This record gives sequence, structure tokens and C-alpha cells, in this order.
Amino acid sequence: MRRCCVLSVLLASIILINLDCWDPTSPNKNITVIVDYDDFSQNHDYSKNVRFLAEGTLTVKLFSNTGSTGASWSNPAQISDPTVLEQTNHVYVPPSSPNPGAGGQDVWTLKAIGKGDCVVYMEYKRYFDPLPAWTFTLNVTVL
Repeated sequence: MRRCCVLSVLLASIILINLDCWDPTSPNKNITVIVDYDDFSQNHDYSKNVRFLAEGTLTVKLFSNTGSTGASWSNPAQISDPTVLEQTNHVYVPPSSPNPGAGGQDVWTLKAIGKGDCVVYMEYKRYFDPLPAWTFTLNVTVL
């Protein structure tokens, strides 16, 4: 009987230790943030918090309709701490739909080069407008 109790306690301890180590909110090494037209329609100043692991990659995909509106996203992205993140790429992906006025995506790739906190900021506007139509702010923590 005592042996059975000891085994039960040992098994329960192992399960609890494993559950304690498993955290569904643990950061990943690579993160993708996608913000579509509906997101910007509801919130013209979109912001989000993300965290991911050092040496990981952050991909940001933002709705863009440069062809129809004349507006474009600022590039390069404004990064508050270049010792934490660096932009490694930016491309425009045209719309998959042939419909006039369909929007595509601007896609940035950023590499975590150090640990810490920083902010990634971008504006979507036409070159002659004093204020942006939309803004994107990403509060980043690299662990």
C-alpha cells in the first residue's frame, strides 16, 4: 500500500512539473503579424504587443492599396532600438484578385539581433498629406 502511495505521489509530481514547464503563451522564435483592411477600418491607429525569442524573425504584413489610393507605407520601418531589431527586407505583394481597387500587402522582415524592448512604427499616407491615414505601432519584446 505504501509503495502504491509513493508511486502515485511521484507520478503526480512528474505530471505537475511537466505542466509547469509547458506554457501555451511561451514566445516563439518566429512571429508573423498580419493586419488587414478590416483591422485598419476599425482602428486607424493600430497597435499590438508581441514577444519572441532572440535570433528569431518578425514578419509584418500590412494591407496596402498603393495602386488605387496613392498612399504607401513608410519604409524603412522606424525601429526605436536598432540593437534589438533590424529590418532585413521589405516587399510589396500585389493583390491576388484582378479586380480594380483590390489591395495587396506590404511585407517587412525584421531580425532580432539582441534582447530587449523596442517599438516598430509605420505610417500609411500619400506623400502630400500632412497626416497619415493609418498608423501601425508594434511594441516588441525580444527574450
